[in-house]
Amino acid sequence: MDEERKILFLMSVPRSGSTVVQDHLAAKLEGAITAPETWFIPFALAARSELSFSPIGLGAARLAEDQFGIRVFDKHIFVGIESFFSSMLDAVPGAKIFVEKTPRNVFYNKEISAFLPKALKVILVRHPIDIALSSFSYFCHGRPNLAKVSIDLHEGIDAVADIVRSGEAILVRYEDFIADNGKTLREGLCKAGLAICETNSLYEDTVLRQSRLGDTNFKATKSVNGANSYKYGTTKISFIMYLVLSGLLKRESYRYVLETLYDLPPEDLSRVLRKNVNR
Repeated sequence: MDEERKILFLMSVPRSGSTVVQDHLAAKLEGAITAPETWFIPFALAARSELSFSPIGLGAARLAEDQFGIRVFDKHIFVGIESFFSSMLDAVPGAKIFVEKTPRNVFYNKEISAFLPKALKVILVRHPIDIALSSFSYFCHGRPNLAKVSIDLHEGIDAVADIVRSGEAILVRYEDFIADNGKTLREGLCKAGLAICETNSLYEDTVLRQSRLGDTNFKATKSVNGANSYKYGTTKISFIMYLVLSGLLKRESYRYVLETLYDLPPEDLSRVLRKNVNR
């Protein structure tokens, strides 16, 4: 890819506020374009992890794997991923930055670093209990159906914590982004060498608004506010919801995120949640 052109990965788990941050990046980064979640990297890398599958038999697939080797396969994956993002930039004259925000990219941080070492990353963190409450509301009709969203509330938060620990991504808390209207994020992007502008000249070329993905409430208003925050400290919850949330707080990644980024021990948070149980 041309040295002047870049890919910026906005990495998060679902319900972290990534749609509003994605839109902000597209509006404020000169030469930036974006699109709905592409899901390209998860699909591309699934081929590698499932290399042992073949419709003509497991033995034939393993033979092919032995003959070609994983490094050869990885080389072709790299070419494919790089070509995909290059084509997205080629589609809009003057485009220099593609903002990619597929949530599950958090699971492929190491592969992104290996395949696209010059890519920029922003890790978006939101209070994990707000993420859980929002996930149950959005995906589970308000019920604490952990099985339905466990990949994000378990492995997803684990992956976010790992990226924060690595220090290789620009860190932004959703709550800070809302409070200062993206100022801290823009300062971090400036330090990374990106040009910030009042209104990106290519902003109207984005197809984000036509997507059926992302937060439809935000798309309808285009407003940056905390209206959709569940505010764990005041939300009334059922006793079952309390038990599920308390279970999540026992995970090491939750403790790390809460103590490191929110200065809040999980035990204190659990007591707050207990007071919010409907009686």
